[in-house]
Amino acid sequence: MDRPIPPDEAFAEVAVQCEQTGGVITGDRCIACARDGSCFPPAYLRLLFASQLKERTGIHVTDLTGCLRRAFYTKTEAAPPIRPGSMLNVVLGSLVHRALEGHGGETERQVSMEQDGIRVVGSVDAVEGGIVEYKTTRWLKPSRLPYGNHETQVTYYAVLLREMGEPVDHATLFYLDMSGPSRCPRCRLEVVDCTCGYTHKETHRGVAPYVIEFTDEGLDQAKAQLLARGKTLKQALQSGSPPDAEKSFLCRYCSHRETCRECEADRLVA
Repeated sequence: MDRPIPPDEAFAEVAVQCEQTGGVITGDRCIACARDGSCFPPAYLRLLFASQLKERTGIHVTDLTGCLRRAFYTKTEAAPPIRPGSMLNVVLGSLVHRALEGHGGETERQVSMEQDGIRVVGSVDAVEGGIVEYKTTRWLKPSRLPYGNHETQVTYYAVLLREMGEPVDHATLFYLDMSGPSRCPRCRLEVVDCTCGYTHKETHRGVAPYVIEFTDEGLDQAKAQLLARGKTLKQALQSGSPPDAEKSFLCRYCSHRETCRECEADRLVA
């Protein structure tokens, strides 16, 4: 979403599942229909569809932090129809990222590494002494940080920066709760203004930083893992044969679950 929004005609290649009829239509038709005010704002749809048109070539860090089979299908299959309602948090999160990047003295950094025939690229929100990454979420639970593969992601970024001659020794993940600060369940005020003395292990003020320290030994291990996973994905793309599935609770949210039946997403227990 960091480039000019193209005209509506450009969204003819975006497949959209209509929230009202359940049918699949093109993005330009979706915007035209939305002009009557009975669905989503056309401006929101344009932002969403523009993000779907953004080309993404090569092997990215985020391809290697999750299921490699999912990355394979993302690169080799047509994107499934999107549902505008289910993408609202994604769009809002992207807008928050764009608003934050560049206001701390640094702008988004492109990082890369090429070795053993594998080229991996990535995009770091900022580098300010260490890596800075912004993560938007809802119903933040500080005791469960870091979420998902976020630690692996920033560790891979640190590997790439070191290879570029810009070593860093830590990363800070800033988790921003889109729902705002915790509220007292009794007086309903934000915890900073609470008069009840309410405290809980998950209480927060809308943001929770999480710091990850790096060591040379740890980065050496992460580099070996990154290259191994990059090699596996590259070979799969060259052969046309998907890598082994990496089953997790995320399978039930994967847009390629109909193709990847080995995951049996509906039977997984979180």
